[in-house]
Amino acid sequence: MIGSGSSGYISYFSSAAKIINSQIYQDSLSNIGIGTTSPGEKLDVAGAIKLSTDMGTGPRTKLYRDWE
Repeated sequence: MIGSGSSGYISYFSSAAKIINSQIYQDSLSNIGIGTTSPGEKLDVAGAIKLSTDMGTGPRTKLYRDWE
């Protein structure tokens, strides 16, 4: 096996014997970033996402657009 991951990145096998970094990053507060290394929430996605299920409208539902 060759390759190694960098601190904070979730690594994956790109072939049967090679490990590389993915686009998924976990910070010291256990926040997860996809496409970002500075997630500001438990899950922070830099880019478009697709939801294919009903998330509901309960008190914990929090969806918003970041208009930076």
